[in-house]
Amino acid sequence: MKRSELVTSLALVVPVLLVGGGLATTGTLNWGQVACWLAFLAALTSGVAGLGVLAGRDDAAPVARAAFRVQWLGLLGGAIFLWWILFHHQFQYQYVHDYSSKDMPSYYVYAAFWGGQEGTFLLWALLTTTLGLVLMRWKSALMQPSLFFLNIPVILLTFLGVVRGPFLRSAQAFTDGAGLNPLLQDYWMTIHPPTLYLVYISAS
Repeated sequence: MKRSELVTSLALVVPVLLVGGGLATTGTLNWGQVACWLAFLAALTSGVAGLGVLAGRDDAAPVARAAFRVQWLGLLGGAIFLWWILFHHQFQYQYVHDYSSKDMPSYYVYAAFWGGQEGTFLLWALLTTTLGLVLMRWKSALMQPSLFFLNIPVILLTFLGVVRGPFLRSAQAFTDGAGLNPLLQDYWMTIHPPTLYLVYISAS
């Protein structure tokens, strides 16, 4: 890893974790929201640096790549936190209440991740950036421009995650959830959305 990549990564991760951790301890934010903020700020940084590369600033390429990796880490952290609150039935989160319940089989709780729009957007962003990491290994002059355009929808998706992600708290206390939509309670729900998104993203 180049020095500029290391500096970019630390400049994004350290302040967000320090500020976000402080806000998380006071209850202002939760760790899922901190992860969303990290992913959004890193996506924005990668986008601006990528624009610089397209304008002929080759020194901006390491910054764009480092920020892209950081946003993937933020999205992965958000995904892990979402599955954690789902499987631990944390119904104080509105998303968990709306799309899961205590009597749901574990594979439906797993699929509740993408049971609603907010979780679907998180899945979409995570899969897109995962493919972006694969793209970064492509030794071609087209790699950096391709990475820039791949990152544009991720900026929008991570912004939505900050504004209205799956980590908002419920307005009231719930002891159980509403459960996954009965129309979605099918075995194929556990693999169909991720597979479909992966195919669409790969094709694009």
